[in-house]
Amino acid sequence: MMEKKDIENLCYTARLAIDESDMDAFTKKFNDIIKMISVVNELDDKDIPKTYQVNEYKESLLSKDEVDSEYSLSKEDALKNAPEEKFGFFKLKRVVEG
Repeated sequence: MMEKKDIENLCYTARLAIDESDMDAFTKKFNDIIKMISVVNELDDKDIPKTYQVNEYKESLLSKDEVDSEYSLSKEDALKNAPEEKFGFFKLKRVVEG
């Protein structure tokens, strides 16, 4: 069971802004969800075969990646006009805090 301090830590980590006045209700709802999900742990599944593929297809439905040299750039050409490059890759500004 999650306590209020656990929910506050979760919200901080997930960058969720929960108003203090809503924290008790959110904690209760969160624990209710965990209780509903925990029912799965009580199921006897030892006779159920493990599933690794949920559909009948054995091969990927996506097409295979093929390089079309007519429409692709070499690494050097791609980086030629890059404002910054580092270790052979585009260097970008940081977009994630931390």
